[in-house]
Amino acid sequence: TITAPQDSQAKEKLKDDTFVEQAALYGMAGVEISKLAASKATSPKIKKYATASLKDQAADNIKLKQVAAQTRQDMPEKLGANYQRMIDELKSLSGAEFDKAYINLMKKTQDTTIALFDNAAGEPTLNVDLRVFANQTLPALRAKQKNTHALIDANDQLSQR
Repeated sequence: TITAPQDSQAKEKLKDDTFVEQAALYGMAGVEISKLAASKATSPKIKKYATASLKDQAADNIKLKQVAAQTRQDMPEKLGANYQRMIDELKSLSGAEFDKAYINLMKKTQDTTIALFDNAAGEPTLNVDLRVFANQTLPALRAKQKNTHALIDANDQLSQR
């Protein structure tokens, strides 16, 4: 299984720059792995999911960039080595193995992203614009997470036949 980089800051007291950096990295990784899945997945459901995820994540990334600019926070320019390694591992897979790895990776990154946004939404020392962004983004993140879980369940049922 491919392991997603862990965000040790998701449970700690968040600072503005840490939240922006972590949210941006998860967003950038989400775009990259969904681009890959949109072209490489074999399941039509997973291709459709990846295309929708790509569109949603790109829109979220634009909003984050705007809020980061308002709050004078720097956005990372590129993914770190552990994210690139995760993407390279995913690239090396194909067929049903790729589909399963992609959807499980989306689940892991979504779970961690939601923990990060939950923490940000309730962190009183975080810049108010960042807290508002986190609060406004959480419902959509949770809806995506629900869709991901449903897709995993459907995939598991198919592979048990």
